Parts: sequence; structure tokens; C-alpha cells
Amino acid sequence: MDALMLMGEATRLPDKPFVDYHGKPLFMHGWEVLEEVFNYPLIACTPGVEEKLKSYSVPYVVDELELGPLSGILTGFQRLSSEYVFVVGCDMPHIRADLINHLIPEVVLDGLILTGKKGFKHPLHAFYSREKTLKVVEDLLGKDRRILDLCESLDVEYYSLEKLQHLDPHCTFLKNINTPEDLKRQQ
Repeated sequence: MDALMLMGEATRLPDKPFVDYHGKPLFMHGWEVLEEVFNYPLIACTPGVEEKLKSYSVPYVVDELELGPLSGILTGFQRLSSEYVFVVGCDMPHIRADLINHLIPEVVLDGLILTGKKGFKHPLHAFYSREKTLKVVEDLLGKDRRILDLCESLDVEYYSLEKLQHLDPHCTFLKNINTPEDLKRQQ
């Protein structure tokens, strides 16, 4: 199974993937987990991020479309080859190998998306069928560009976070860092 980390330019936290978080760039925390779990992890980045990413020895592909997460998924999935791909944001430093490994056997249909209270979906800590997702994303890019539209267009398994409570009672693995306040709060 492959993995794709999405990495774009952030407006609320400039230089987000590379801000220092516990002594290393923010994205490296999640990247190291992806390297541990998956056969081939890949980063899909926007051109503005590419220059900084070149100084790290990580495989990446440039999303020239720059239309948000969906075009990053399209660009990355075109380079990957496994049946399913785990997709995660670069701003999630608490993802865990044990939780991902716990979810892998549950992946069926067009993928697996975690759901929280009141049905809140977590599309950027999710598994997607590469082939089906490529078809759907190409259609969506001509219309809406919301990643939740992707979730609704696929026949995915919605997996309740309650089933993971025994592994991470506070769902820390889903916490992301989008603002300077988030960064301070999670330091």
C-alpha cells in the first residue's frame, strides 16, 4: 500500500510544513510514520513549496494545477500504483503507525474515512481506492473542488472514531496545526 502526504502553501501559518515542531520541521513528524508503515510514501506539493522541499531527501511530485487537496490527490495518485492509498495532510504531526496499521485490514470498497461525532468526516486521514478516486477527482475538478465532495462520490466505509478510543482516547492523532495559536497550544 502507498501513502500520499498533501503539502501546499498555507495562509494562516506561513511556511507551515517547515515550521519547527519539537526540533524538526512539522511535516517530518508525519512523514517518518508514513515511511515506517507504507511501501512507497510520496508528497504532492505546490510549486511554492517545492524549493524548500528539495533540501529534504523525500520523494515528491509537484501539483501544477494548484486547485487544493483534490488536485494534489490527482497528481499524487497518477504517480502511485497500489490499489489503495492512505492520504494525510502535512500538518498532522501526531499520526501513529499502530493506528494506521489497525485500520489497514478494515479498508474495503472505495476506501475508509474516519467519522467523529455527528458524522464529521476526516478526509485527510483516510484510505482511498486509487483507481476509483482518479476517475471521481477528474470529474470533480471541473465542478466543485471540495474534498468532502470526493468522500460523498465514493462508496467508502465510514469508520467511527469510537472504535479507536481504546488506542487514542482523545483522538490526538487527528489534531492538525493550521495557525500560530495551534502551534503554541500543541508545543
